[in-house]
Amino acid sequence: MKKRLITGLGLALLANAAGAQETNLYWGDTHLHTNLSPDAYLLGNRSASPDTAYRFAKGYPVVHPYNRAKIQIGTPLDFLVVSEHAEYMGIIPLVLTGDPLLADSEAAQRGKANADAGNPQAFFAELIGTANSGVPIAEFQDDSVRATMWEAVVDAAERHNDPGKFTTFIGWEWSSIPDGANLHRVVLMDQGKEAAMKFLPFSLFDS
Repeated sequence: MKKRLITGLGLALLANAAGAQETNLYWGDTHLHTNLSPDAYLLGNRSASPDTAYRFAKGYPVVHPYNRAKIQIGTPLDFLVVSEHAEYMGIIPLVLTGDPLLADSEAAQRGKANADAGNPQAFFAELIGTANSGVPIAEFQDDSVRATMWEAVVDAAERHNDPGKFTTFIGWEWSSIPDGANLHRVVLMDQGKEAAMKFLPFSLFDS
């Protein structure tokens, strides 16, 4: 009886050990914006791109976009999702740098003129207004423009994914704000670029 009890206890301990090996705790972030998100850009992030975010998460030193100091995370993360807003993803830097992709856009010219005059918030307010109404600025919703910026996000995730060491998930943020209410949701994929480039991120302008 005693021998059987010890055997049973041993089996239980082995089962627990096996279960512990199958359960791992990973640390990461699923909600992070870079200079490709309108709010982050206009709050002062002019230089921290998706590449910057992934490098920081992996433990490399990077330059802080506000004070230009060199910063480095104490303990690298295990995973990261750069979840830019689907709405106007990458549009603000394209407009304010005069990128040829939007050079013929009247809205872009108006936004750059405001920024050059020291009033970039006027451009941001215009974008927020369209988000509240659900009616986008048409040239900013052009599929070729959206696909270009989406591919930049996807490519950054692909470059930094390092199986077994650091995981990147492709994702974005759906950012509905009816009457100013925050109904934002982060969408994550478990697939890579081939699947991601078959669609454009679903945004509040889609529903």
